Amino acid sequence: MAKRRWSGCEEALAAVRRRPRQIQPPKLFDINIRRMTVNAKFLMVVAVLAWSTCASAHDEKGRNGGWVAHAGSYHVELVSKSDKLELFVTDENQKSIPATGFKAVAILVVDGKSQRILLQPAGSALLSGTASVALPVQPKGVVQLTGPDGKTTQAKFD
Repeated sequence: MAKRRWSGCEEALAAVRRRPRQIQPPKLFDINIRRMTVNAKFLMVVAVLAWSTCASAHDEKGRNGGWVAHAGSYHVELVSKSDKLELFVTDENQKSIPATGFKAVAILVVDGKSQRILLQPAGSALLSGTASVALPVQPKGVVQLTGPDGKTTQAKFD
């Protein structure tokens, strides 16, 4: 009888079969778009659209023709007219809040340079200030609003 070439093979295979399998933990963020079902892809698109809509929910025109942004518990509307800057303060239900006790600083980018404009109460729900240069219709920057209670919030205008 000829000697078998792979004589120890059966024993090795039996040992491998008896060895317990190592279970790999699932990868949490390993997303393979090609293997996803149509429903999962649809849900992912809906989630991204909903998130982007919520993120830009306050990029809207206000009652006074300016842009509305969220600043803490307030909504603020920024209106620029030539070199004059006005900030209207409302609550979350768009009801005007008296501007007495409020103060604000607007830091805007105009022609590539930073402009700092102090805003003081100038009406019932209005803070106003004057810039040293002409402002664009839709200024970009940040408004830092300090309320009568001393708390400071910020609103970003893109």
